[in-house]
Amino acid sequence: MANHGKRNRLGVILSAGGSAFTEAAKIGASLPLDFCVVTDRECGAEERCRQLAIPVTRIAETDRRRFSCAAKEHFSRFGAELVLLHFSRLVCSELFLSLPCCNVHPSFLPAFPGFGAVKRAWSSGSRFLGATLHFVDDTVDMGPIVAQTIVPIPFNAELAWCERASFLQKIFLTLVLFELMISNRLRGVDQSYSFVLGDLPIEPYASPALTMAPMLEGFRAFQARLGSDALL
Repeated sequence: MANHGKRNRLGVILSAGGSAFTEAAKIGASLPLDFCVVTDRECGAEERCRQLAIPVTRIAETDRRRFSCAAKEHFSRFGAELVLLHFSRLVCSELFLSLPCCNVHPSFLPAFPGFGAVKRAWSSGSRFLGATLHFVDDTVDMGPIVAQTIVPIPFNAELAWCERASFLQKIFLTLVLFELMISNRLRGVDQSYSFVLGDLPIEPYASPALTMAPMLEGFRAFQARLGSDALL
């Protein structure tokens, strides 16, 4: 499923720091991927993207439908084949019915959909912390699941441990999306989704797992620098 030299185009919607996406972009810098980032406010994500020479545009629209329509037009002009959300707001069908959208949600869905998932998992006494890459539809975090990752939560772990592990999980799943996209394994038209995953490797912590050694090595190196002991 090679892309035969083609450069894929990924639209990205960020809010807040955007560091999970930008760290993944640095690890995946050698991939044939071009990015176009949209934010909805002044935030750290904008400066991080500029430092990586990733085009970023702010659509300061508080109305969800108007924001989604403007983002759709912007990504369509860019030629985006897919849109990735690292976003703290919901988007409307004007966007996800026009362009397939994927979201990285910080829980092992269907557990803990919606906002505050990491804190809710931690405070519930859950023994595992997960994250999910899924297609966006008109539900809240219940679209078709593409990939998941999971780690055990140590007994007496602090919330900060879970937040650090969740950050790593979001980077990992973003890298999985990069690999799936450049190998033409994802399709989405009018909420009809397909993905070719059956021949991909799985690990106890992820399904599917990363397949490219440079991506996995880059992720492991970042995890070591972060000093996290999450078994990812």
